[in-house]
Amino acid sequence: MNTPIVSFYSDPPGERNYYTRHAARLKAQCADFGIPCQIRPRESARTWLENCNQKAGFVLEMLNELKTGILWMDVDTVINAVPVKVDALVGIADMATAPFVGTCHIQPPLLTRSTTMMFNYTPAAITLVERWADWCAQCTAGVITDPLLQGLIDGWAEQMKGDDPTKKIGDHRLIDALVRHNGLPGYPWFAFRYLPEPYARIGPGNGEPPVCTIGLAVEVASRRETMKRVPEAHRKTR
Repeated sequence: MNTPIVSFYSDPPGERNYYTRHAARLKAQCADFGIPCQIRPRESARTWLENCNQKAGFVLEMLNELKTGILWMDVDTVINAVPVKVDALVGIADMATAPFVGTCHIQPPLLTRSTTMMFNYTPAAITLVERWADWCAQCTAGVITDPLLQGLIDGWAEQMKGDDPTKKIGDHRLIDALVRHNGLPGYPWFAFRYLPEPYARIGPGNGEPPVCTIGLAVEVASRRETMKRVPEAHRKTR
């Protein structure tokens, strides 16, 4: 696989080096599989969500620096096998993500998983990421200037029973909305493709084994295994 994996890590207050530890693991896995990577530290914002909203800006930085297609992976992703089909997609698509599988509490349902995403070094992809980064920055600042984004936020607010969507909605919902609405003036030929579903697996699935496992799934499975070894009387209830 020639497409580099890119990611960053920031430990927000109270996380006890969770992301730093997983960055070391992802770097080691890339080395083991012979995958080029750029996995870099980044100064933490005030919250986990604000750190997530830095993803778009980092992806834009990597595209402009590396000048090639890239594969974003959340830093706590586990690589089980080389995602070999990414290189071929770099040749035909501006962007590719694994499909979202699961239940959404906000409509419309997500089309994409933002944990594993390929972005090509093309004008259309860069335009999309620039707008994604701008939307993330607007939500972090709480100042919305894009009419399309404001309309989406108003619709989400109706479903969230008074909660401020800018404090709850992260990068994943924003990039999904851009793909859904094809928010690319001047680029009607924007080419979107899906990565295979096992490239961002959150559970065991029913078909082929996962190529990449989402970090949260690994963490939950680990905690469940730990709980099995703790006597029932000593388990905390929540």
